Amino acid sequence: MKIALLVIASNEAAYIAEFVYHHLRHGFAPISIYVNNTDDRTVEILAAISKANSDIQFLLEDPANPIPKSKDFQPTAYRRLVDALGVSADYFAALDVDEFWCPAGLTASVQSYLADVGQPDVACANWVMPVNDERPFASLADQDVVGHINSHIKSIWRADLPVRRFHPHHPVLDGAVTTHVASGHRLGSSNSKTVAMPTSVGPAFVYHRMHRSLIEYLALLSRGRPRSTEVFKTNRAGYRYYINKKFASQLDAPKDARARWAAGYREFFKYCKIDDLIRAARLDTIDRAVAAVETYRALDDDTKLYYEQPFRLVNFEKALAQAEAARAEIMANA
Repeated sequence: MKIALLVIASNEAAYIAEFVYHHLRHGFAPISIYVNNTDDRTVEILAAISKANSDIQFLLEDPANPIPKSKDFQPTAYRRLVDALGVSADYFAALDVDEFWCPAGLTASVQSYLADVGQPDVACANWVMPVNDERPFASLADQDVVGHINSHIKSIWRADLPVRRFHPHHPVLDGAVTTHVASGHRLGSSNSKTVAMPTSVGPAFVYHRMHRSLIEYLALLSRGRPRSTEVFKTNRAGYRYYINKKFASQLDAPKDARARWAAGYREFFKYCKIDDLIRAARLDTIDRAVAAVETYRALDDDTKLYYEQPFRLVNFEKALAQAEAARAEIMANA
């Protein structure tokens, strides 16, 4: 089965290579990426990867015909990817760059997973929110896979089904469909969440690395939001606000599977000749984090209050120390 992955990337230079490698490894191809609102090295890195692998294709937003910044941006971008690049497949999936579709055990392909669950019209997997990915630029395989299971889901759907609307979590499809949810819970009325918070993920999950390290979180906030003029993102509830390690789940990701993943990741960098680009992208991320601290500290009290929620639980002194240490480590390994 051919499983096409649809992606939107905006200033994802430090992360796009890991995302692409992981999903290629688990059988997603082609991986089609819509690039917009980007002023970092994302395009350079994608150009190098696509030169080395024909299953990677990307589409730059046409400045003469940009997609309006509205709630329909993501569905429109997915549709534009499919139409402009002529993407064809047996199934489609749509993920953000901070979302990693994972089979239990980190070894199976998406094809074998779909076969095992009976090739439904739609296959859904719940989010897992990591609790232990605090080291700057850590890869998926650098630590045990531990996190809070979340009710939100992401979907894979049959390409021959009529799609009324590409939704970021679950497509709006015409007609009756068979749906498999890996956690065993049924979907709620919105189809973007399960009706309850699962206690087990089942045979697949989506690892949602929405925060990562403190400096990476600050760099993320500094991107702002594409549909506003705000200096910082306001759609974040604070740094790792959801974490309670007492209630986190240890997921099935054995050390040997992670070691094989990591070895392949290193080879992928060499094959695509992107080591220098990734190193530069990580240094750029550190610079953005430091600039975010300086910008926030220079704000007046009322404006700081406006941004109080996204900066909740942020320790600025710790962030600056982490930035200095991460920069030194990168330069030492250059």
